[in-house]
Amino acid sequence: MSLPSCWGGENEPLDITLADRPEGPIAGRTIGDDTMLKIFLATLTASAALATSYLPAAAHDDGKVNARQERQVEFIERGRKSGKITWREGLRLRAEQRRIHALENHLRNTGGHLTYAEAERLNKLLDQSRRNIRQEKHDGHRRWAILPRVGR
Repeated sequence: MSLPSCWGGENEPLDITLADRPEGPIAGRTIGDDTMLKIFLATLTASAALATSYLPAAAHDDGKVNARQERQVEFIERGRKSGKITWREGLRLRAEQRRIHALENHLRNTGGHLTYAEAERLNKLLDQSRRNIRQEKHDGHRRWAILPRVGR
């Protein structure tokens, strides 16, 4: 590997002396090519490690949020069809799903992806929504069997 002439040439040490510090173990030494290469590689390795450590926190979008939203909409519709969720309860639950979906779209549009904290926030909202769906399905309010199913 040949280095540019400003770096000291082929096998010549750089003309960098540490004369500023007359005392100590490095007084008067010059920095050679191998030392500069080691410094360069150490810097490159550290910057690569730093860049890759940022990626998992930045791109935490693995599609689980969308899958959970789709399942919850299916739960609501199944409850509506079976009569366990009334028309008003269905309206409230679907409005809650729309709010969560709007928040997800907002978070994705501002950063292009979901961070770990944003995904956790959405998951907590989806957990609460799932509890609400379960509560509405099992609260004893039912559509009368003689009445037709209204709405979605």
